[in-house]
Amino acid sequence: SGIAMNYAGLSRPASGVEHYISHVLDMRAVEFGTEAELHGIQCAVGTFIALKLYEKLKHITPDREKALAYAEQFNYEVWSEALRALLGNGANSMIALEAKERKYDLKSHKNRFEVIAQNWNAILNIIDEELPDLQAFEALLKNLGAPTTLQELGTEETLLPTIFKATKDIRDEYVLSRLCWDLGIIDEIF
Repeated sequence: SGIAMNYAGLSRPASGVEHYISHVLDMRAVEFGTEAELHGIQCAVGTFIALKLYEKLKHITPDREKALAYAEQFNYEVWSEALRALLGNGANSMIALEAKERKYDLKSHKNRFEVIAQNWNAILNIIDEELPDLQAFEALLKNLGAPTTLQELGTEETLLPTIFKATKDIRDEYVLSRLCWDLGIIDEIF
């Protein structure tokens, strides 16, 4: 990642949801003694997961009513408890960050949604232009004998939706999980 960051001149190549998936797995390992793999291997699986979700995004049309209704019904207290169940004490820093960040504020969400909706075609073009082909990436992983699922990393696949949702709370950065939340589709993207 360091080489990519130097080449790009920014931290974006090491700030994607794939890295946050790896961070969640590491946090669970520290808190609960669950299995963890090398960061690069976890990120490869996270990349594969993200690419599958980006493919699904290509078939989404932003729905303002749906997104605003989702944000309106979102209960942060319930979500905080889910974070604690997933990460134990590791959730505390994420909850503290949200107290400062306030990304779930309804007015902020509405403003973000409007920007997303106005730029949806450009967002889809970036996805098409910048991301590797899903099938080619899967073939690469398989040719290397690398894992492609959380199960192969020792984590139950049933945790994937919650792990993905948790990635939006790790840092104050806009990653795929935040986009899915803003669109009101984070509960159905899997």
